[in-house]
Amino acid sequence: RTQKGNNNVYCQDNPLSWMNWKPTLRHQEMHRFVTEMMRYRTMMTEDSDRFFSLAEALETARIDWHGVKPLEPDWSLQSHSLGLSAFHPLYNVDVYAFFNAWHEPLTITLPAPRINKERRWYRIVDTSLTPPNDITPLGRKYTQISSSTYTVAARSVVILVCRGKPH
Repeated sequence: RTQKGNNNVYCQDNPLSWMNWKPTLRHQEMHRFVTEMMRYRTMMTEDSDRFFSLAEALETARIDWHGVKPLEPDWSLQSHSLGLSAFHPLYNVDVYAFFNAWHEPLTITLPAPRINKERRWYRIVDTSLTPPNDITPLGRKYTQISSSTYTVAARSVVILVCRGKPH
């Protein structure tokens, strides 16, 4: 929600600080997306297996950093993208996320999943896709990524998963 660059509008009573609370299609889509993300974050079950939460990933999972190529993150000041994969052996699942803040699409090479290098990645989130395809609801069948590369649209996020047992 833009405030025209002003981060201190609490004392203003004008359109700059007013919120539009009328429901719109965009608000409904945002609510749906955030609700689904929260379901993943709060570790809802799927087929009696659990995903690990972000907190668990940061505390105990094995995290690898990536750029457009696996294990080659670009830490320079000019970088506009970053990927990470997290593997947690207790849950037998790999999660891969790529953040593209660049103004153009990036074709990335996907890292091999740690749990089984022959398994495929499945898409959970691609924020560039038209709603409701931008996120797969928890418990629904994921779209398999059949290639070792993926094009991440400009200014978007992709989250993929690889489970230890077949879907």
